[in-house]
Amino acid sequence: MCCGCVAHACQGSAPKGAPIPVLGLQCTVGPVDPHASEHSHTMTLATIRKEYYVGAGSAEELEAWIDAIARAKSHSIKQQLGHVPQSDSDDFANRSGAFLTQRRLDRESEEVERGVGGSTAVVF
Repeated sequence: MCCGCVAHACQGSAPKGAPIPVLGLQCTVGPVDPHASEHSHTMTLATIRKEYYVGAGSAEELEAWIDAIARAKSHSIKQQLGHVPQSDSDDFANRSGAFLTQRRLDRESEEVERGVGGSTAVVF
């Protein structure tokens, strides 16, 4: 587990995509679509910028996801306070995430200045 990112929360496979920071992550357990009974083990992960929908094969698997996210969040807080050493992979993930976030904010700012993409509100 590293950097408090969901992509790194589950062990066993290599993380894919950009890490999702867990410190501001909101988790809502329950069906994404209340009318779809076949997707009963789901949750929504919401960041300030995006929502992710996660489906699990069983209640136990969903609980494992929730536990992994809670551990990642705790680990991230401890790292930021300096109570846990930061590994090279944690440092790389944190720098990559900060770079990707800043790049996206810069692009959105340029679009707003040019009047492209409608109204974009950036909330911090």
